[in-house]
Parts: sequence; C-alpha cells; structure tokens
Amino acid sequence: MTATNIVISPKHQAIHVVTDAASYDRNGVLAGFVPKFYTVPGWPGGIAVRGMTIATPVLGYELTNAFATFDDIVECIEVVLPSMVNRWQLNNHIELLLVGFSESRGGPEAYVIETTDQTPIGVPEGTKGDYLPEPFVLQRLPNVIVGPVIPGEIVMEAWFEGLSEDDEPAVLKNKLCKVIEMQRHALFDDGIHWIGGYAQHSTITREGITQCLLQDWRSQDQIGQMIKPAPIDWPRWNVAHGFSPGCRLAGG
Repeated sequence: MTATNIVISPKHQAIHVVTDAASYDRNGVLAGFVPKFYTVPGWPGGIAVRGMTIATPVLGYELTNAFATFDDIVECIEVVLPSMVNRWQLNNHIELLLVGFSESRGGPEAYVIETTDQTPIGVPEGTKGDYLPEPFVLQRLPNVIVGPVIPGEIVMEAWFEGLSEDDEPAVLKNKLCKVIEMQRHALFDDGIHWIGGYAQHSTITREGITQCLLQDWRSQDQIGQMIKPAPIDWPRWNVAHGFSPGCRLAGG
C-alpha cells in the first residue's frame, strides 16, 4: 500500500503529488526506500506507481518514451500497456496514476489505470476503492485524491480540516504534510503500518516540476523490520507545523 495523494488545482494551474518511499513484502517487512513518482518534464507531468517496486522505472521509462505528450498517453495507454506488462512479466497488481496538462482539454488532469483485478496490498480481500476501474481501463479521477483513505478516528484526533483544490500553495503543502503523517500512523484492516521512508512532494505547473521532502522517517524505519511509527502528540504536532491546536491552519 503506497501513499499517493493528488490535488489538481485548476485555479492555480498546478498539480500536487505526495508519495511515500517504503518498499516491503506482503507481510509489511521493509525492504528499502524508493521514489514512487516518475516525473516527465517534457509533458510536464508524471506517473505515480502503486504495486511492484520494479514497475516505477520500467513502466515510467517505457511509457514516457512511447508518448511525446500527456494527451497522447491518455488517448493510447489502454492499447499499449497490456503488451508492456506482458513483455516485462509484471504479473502482480500495479496501479498507475497519470497526471499532466491536457492541451486539448485546457487544464491539469489525473487518471488511474490498473493492470489486474487483484486486491492491492493492504486493502481487505474482496474490496476495491470507489475509483478503481477494471484492468486496463483508464478512468479520470476527481481533483482531490487521498489514498489510502485515513481512518476516521485519526482524522478526529489530528483535527484535520480536509484538502481543497482552491487552497493556496503554501497552505496546501502544509495540509499534505499532515495527510501523509496521518496515513503513516494509520493501522489498516490487516493491522500493518504501510507508509514510511520519506514523503516526497512534487509540484507540477506548465513551467516545470519541483520536488521536495515533506517528511523524512528513515531514522525510524529499519530495513528488515516492520514499520513502527513513533507515538504522536497531535496537539503538539499541529502547533509545531503551523496549525492551531484545533482544526484551522494558522493564517489560513
């Protein structure tokens, strides 16, 4: 289970993508730290990958060399992706999230496409998220996506006010930092913490792509062990990160 949070902001003509970097086996044992968002400066845009670790560089390279523009990949990925998956024998579940600017439709967009009908790691068997399509069917996403979904009790404990596509960039960056920290501390139905390593924030505009670290947990997360986040005091965390003790962002 990879944290993949996306905010499409037509108002600011920007795309924000926040991913974690933990790579692990199906039991949640940490194997390493890898970036999970493949940037494509030429579009500009990128591909976020959930599932097999090797899929990020392999499919990122293949797809960006196959398509010169974001509109091209949106139009043709359903046709070419099955052969790429077969050629590289990527048999386990992979989820690709495409983000970029459509010249034909005039703005920033996000899409999802799956390679199997398998249940992703960390998702209860027999269930799928509301936005997951059938294999190799491209589906457009809403402007705000938080994945995995944060349990309600953590949202309440953290006094989280939610994300908005109209948030100012500095406010949104702070909120996204809080989102992935909540995801890190969530225990999902399998009783495992899945979010770790570090949190990378990619900001995409028509002018280019910038990236930064929102959080760095590598001193806590040990290779060969399961992720065990340090206890968090949410009121103290909120104040330290520019939030009031309640749910409103200072200056927001």
